[in-house]
Order: sequence, then C-alpha cells, then structure tokens
Amino acid sequence: MTIGDWVQAGIGSVAALTSILAIIIAVLTLRQSAKMIEEESRPYITVYYTTVADAGTKGYFVVKNFGKTGARITRFQFDSELESGNRLAKSYRAQFANMEGVYLAPGQNQLISYLPDKGLPDEPCKFLITYRAASKTYIESVVIDVTAISHLIRPNTSTSNMSADMKAISHDLQEIIRQLL
Repeated sequence: MTIGDWVQAGIGSVAALTSILAIIIAVLTLRQSAKMIEEESRPYITVYYTTVADAGTKGYFVVKNFGKTGARITRFQFDSELESGNRLAKSYRAQFANMEGVYLAPGQNQLISYLPDKGLPDEPCKFLITYRAASKTYIESVVIDVTAISHLIRPNTSTSNMSADMKAISHDLQEIIRQLL
C-alpha cells in the first residue's frame, strides 16, 4: 500500500465515523423533540381546593385538566377522611368516588362541593389521580392543606344600608372579580 492509499483509507474512516456520529446525534435530537412535543401537548389533570365567599362560604375541590389534550380519569384515590365520618352527607362523599371514569377536555373542570362549615380535615388531604389519553397513562400526586386555605381571609365590602338581596349580589360580584384575577 502506498501512502496515498493510507491517506484515502484514513479519510474514508474519518468520514464514516463522522457520518455515524451525525446519525446518532440526529436520532437523539429527534427523540428529544418528540418528548418535548408530547410534554407540550399532554393532558395535565390535577386537583386544588378553593373557597367561594358569597352570601355564605362554600368550599370546592376542583379537578381540572390544565393540559392541551383531553383525558379520562381511570383512578381517583383520596384520603379516607374525606369519605368517612360525619363531615358531609353521603351524597357529597360519593362525589369523590364518582370521579373515576370522568372525561375532562382541555381546560374543563369538575367541582366537588366541600362545605368548610361542616368541619375541616385535621391533616392535609392526599390525592392520587391516574388518567389516560390515547395510549399513555399519567399519574399525579397532590397534597392539599384544606384548613390553611379555608382560613385565608376573603373580606367582602358592603354598606350597612343595603338590603340583604343587594348585599348578596354585591358579594357575588366581588367573588367573580376575585376569581378573574
């Protein structure tokens, strides 16, 4: 073999190695892009607690899909403290169990009524939500301190010379404005 043959073989080897590296980098980049697209377009179902202060205070667990794809809840686990005891009527407690099988479109939510005046849980509430979109299954774990949220002060302003109906309307409008903020 001549020196020219060795040079050509070396150049060919370097070219082949460069091509293999370029293919590996391209495949890794495509996988990363696919993962980012999936994360961008996936459903994201979670639960949070909020209170509404109108004429009286009401509490709601809100199960909402913050994602960009609809999904069906396949399992909705929650603390037994929310289900048992005399905190709520049986029909209210059943709302938690009935979340399994619910389909949430993007941006859609379901309210689960929870009246703070019936007694608040002593410990933070734990939820485990399993949901499915297309062929993917997702799991979200959420811990909510209902007592802390319920004790946040949400004052309503009204004048003493208003009728009871006008006060109720005033409080409702103030709550709508707070929810929009």
